Amino acid sequence: METRPYTQKDKNFKTSKSALLNSLLEYRRMEITAATGSTPRFDVYTTEIDLIADVLTYVKIAYRRFADMIPMLVEQKFLSPLPLMLTTELMAAFITGEGSEERCKLLLEDSPEVIARRKEILGKLAIVEPAATELKKFKPS
Repeated sequence: METRPYTQKDKNFKTSKSALLNSLLEYRRMEITAATGSTPRFDVYTTEIDLIADVLTYVKIAYRRFADMIPMLVEQKFLSPLPLMLTTELMAAFITGEGSEERCKLLLEDSPEVIARRKEILGKLAIVEPAATELKKFKPS
């Protein structure tokens, strides 16, 4: 399970960062041009602007990944251990203790409704099978 949002490299990280960096640099050039009246050849804050682009790109990815972390945590903490926990509890409740053999036999037996329905269906089947055999004699080849 991932513990930090930035552990998965975003496929578009480089393109996102370069697009953001270009827009920041362009904005900076426009601000300097507006203030001085001339276009700068070199900006002394290029390193800082690059760092800002890194941080903003990280925040953008972390924001998306944070929404993924909640379901991942729920799955890790609650859903993953659930089958083992249920199996352990059910085994402890039904197989161990006094009267466990009788409880297991009761669980393996069919209910009276199922037994009655099975007998009814088998009776109908006993009537239909001979009729089906007779009808097959008249089937054209």
